[in-house]
Amino acid sequence: MKKYAIFFMLLTACLFAGCIKDDLSDCRRSFTLLFRYSGDGTKDIFPEKVTKVHLYVYDTEDQVIVRSVELDRAALQQKQGVRFDDLEPGSYLAVCWGNVYESSIVRKAEQFGAGTVAAPEYHDGTSVDTNDELYFGKKTFTITNAWTDQQEVCDFQCAHIDMKVRLEGFENYVLSGQTRASDNIPVGLRLVNLPGYCDFSGKPLDEQTLYEPLLAADAEVAAAYESTFYTLRYTDDSSAQLQLINPATKEPFYTLSLAQFLADNNLSVEDEQEESVEILIRLNDDGVSISVSPFEEEDIHPGLDGK
Repeated sequence: MKKYAIFFMLLTACLFAGCIKDDLSDCRRSFTLLFRYSGDGTKDIFPEKVTKVHLYVYDTEDQVIVRSVELDRAALQQKQGVRFDDLEPGSYLAVCWGNVYESSIVRKAEQFGAGTVAAPEYHDGTSVDTNDELYFGKKTFTITNAWTDQQEVCDFQCAHIDMKVRLEGFENYVLSGQTRASDNIPVGLRLVNLPGYCDFSGKPLDEQTLYEPLLAADAEVAAAYESTFYTLRYTDDSSAQLQLINPATKEPFYTLSLAQFLADNNLSVEDEQEESVEILIRLNDDGVSISVSPFEEEDIHPGLDGK
């Protein structure tokens, strides 16, 4: 009889994995979701790239939200992830957005399919100047009935593209109907047909959004102007166009196809996680034609008729 009693006690201990009291008050069923981002290599560079995470947990059966958590830099430095002690056994989907600050808004929804991320201007119906340096993670996980600590890893991916546009040679360029002070920037910059928002699957959508990033004078080079901004991901065959515009009339006088620019210069925005597109636009000495190239290359496409 003693042998059976000992066996039963050992079996009970295994089943409850550390539970001591008969009422199971010492039992704990927890789940930890860790974050990881390897970029274009194998080393985890999450701490270098992501300083804030908005996390939403959905029940996969009815796709209804059951938890939402915001983790700041201090919380992520303490634990590169999040632990849940109160989720019931079942199947869940975690959606994570990294680096949502002033230039992005997460609109969570009770249903998974209705959640979105976009610049605040997009929600206001106005042109966008930039997005944040967004990162996205999604992980399906299952919490079992076992009274134990369970753990999974959510891999992030880059959800933005770095854009940099530089203008040179426009210091004496005065367009029709334009009168400007010497300290004004002579041309305007805008991009059309870029994605406006991402859904909670991480897919960029609404590729008809207008961006109007700010140009600033180069503090070290006279009559040079630059704009650095972030867009949502777009593809190599995107219909997006960069336009130089007359600030007085808001009409474009030069148009560049981003797809054509990438193709002409043997570039891609789909090959790597961290993508940067840098475009140099120079007014030539004749005062009429415009040359376009990557910053350190001289692949020239003259003419004001665009692509």
